[in-house]
Amino acid sequence: MNLRGCLVAAIALPLLLLIFGLTATAFAGSDAVPGTPVGAAVIAPSVTAPTPTPKVVPQVTQTPRPTPTPWNQLGHSTSPSPSPTTNPMVLEWIRNDIEKAFTSDVEPTPAVATKDKQLTAQQAAEGAVEAAKASFKGMEIARLNIQKQIDSLRNAVNMAITALEMDDRYRVLVEAEEKWGETLEEELIFELEMFRMMKYTELTSDERRELISIRDMGYERFNLNIKRVNHNMEITRNQLAYAAYAQYAGIAKMQAAMAIQREALDLQLTNLEILKKKYELGAATRIEVENAELSYEKALIDIRKQQRSLTSLVTGFNRLVGENLSTSYQDFDRTKLAPPRRDDAVDAYIARALEKRSEVLLAGEEMSLAQRQAKLYDTELTNFRTLDDKQDAIQAAEEAEITYDMTVQDVEAEINAAYKQLVNLRGVTAYYESQIRTAEENFERAQKLFELGMTTAVSVDQVRMSMSQAKMQLENNLIDIWQQRQKLDIISGIGPGGL
Repeated sequence: MNLRGCLVAAIALPLLLLIFGLTATAFAGSDAVPGTPVGAAVIAPSVTAPTPTPKVVPQVTQTPRPTPTPWNQLGHSTSPSPSPTTNPMVLEWIRNDIEKAFTSDVEPTPAVATKDKQLTAQQAAEGAVEAAKASFKGMEIARLNIQKQIDSLRNAVNMAITALEMDDRYRVLVEAEEKWGETLEEELIFELEMFRMMKYTELTSDERRELISIRDMGYERFNLNIKRVNHNMEITRNQLAYAAYAQYAGIAKMQAAMAIQREALDLQLTNLEILKKKYELGAATRIEVENAELSYEKALIDIRKQQRSLTSLVTGFNRLVGENLSTSYQDFDRTKLAPPRRDDAVDAYIARALEKRSEVLLAGEEMSLAQRQAKLYDTELTNFRTLDDKQDAIQAAEEAEITYDMTVQDVEAEINAAYKQLVNLRGVTAYYESQIRTAEENFERAQKLFELGMTTAVSVDQVRMSMSQAKMQLENNLIDIWQQRQKLDIISGIGPGGL
């Protein structure tokens, strides 16, 4: 193989393996380190003057000529891509690690359970991320294996730079010879003769296009793979945090319901004692007392069922946040879950999402690279096969633009839907508050009538249940608003969406 062919292989092969996807060794966790970078000799073109004067005499080497690379080898597909973040090999590796975050790769729980532990929602989220930290190791290894290939990429980029600079220099010398003829300086004549001794020919526009693509976009494509991994690590953290928020909210709702039920049970017991005294005085019947006792026993059974349900919720929650499965908690401080009175405008959430969402950012960079690649074909085409490459490049750029527009629309629609749900939750808060006020007034009235012997204990219990139900609805509503705000904060950041 001649020198030109060797240099072509040295440029094309690293890019094919490294820029547009992980190598097999990256996924196998290989520790092999690529070769050290080769520095490129920079040959500056002559400054425009009556007689150009060279600054550096080039080495007597054949100018590396690029092997035209099919468009789909440059990290692009000739058919529509289902996702703006897809680099299939990288994405599959990341997807497996995200799944592991919720399954097997969880740190062992503490050996000793804690009783009545205090825990905030933020601490729960941090615990969930910490418990699943083993699942991040795979993504960190993937990122390191990509980064370890940077030396090989640097070699390819440097060789592309050298090839283009030598070709530019040759063109300058030929132009100078045509202009000045025999009056051309001896140094320039000697330099030109060295090119001709090795039978140098100018790079075609197709060859220059390939080298320019490597020189100008090689690092960007390489860094895009790194960015995908970094984004997905952050997205996985957010998924774990939101899972902790959701379970924390569920437990807080159950705790709130039980606190209201215990309060109601105390009132019910008080009324039962009053009714027993009335029976002793002949102001109540035995049937009334028995019905009140049955109602009280039923309430005790209900609250015990709630306790068992709460224990089951807490067990699953402990598994997520890395606590001993038997750890129990004090009632969560629901004042910390009380949402602020006002929310940001929907436009503010959308603006943040378009600035930070992973799929929007990656789709934008994919679109920029595809458009720049297509623009390279504005230069002269030197063979028929390049016509097909040009059409593929133009089509890929159009598809990337469509994908970006659709991604933006999807994100905006998701933010609008989540914000609408928040507004709906806000809208019923006042209704629940009014229901509580009405129920409390009715209960006070019924309680006084009962003490005066003008109504039954059953009637008082019915009013009490209505009051308890109204309080639980308001508690649940406020916790739902808090959780919806957490969701909006995540989906208007880097993501993930679809929570």
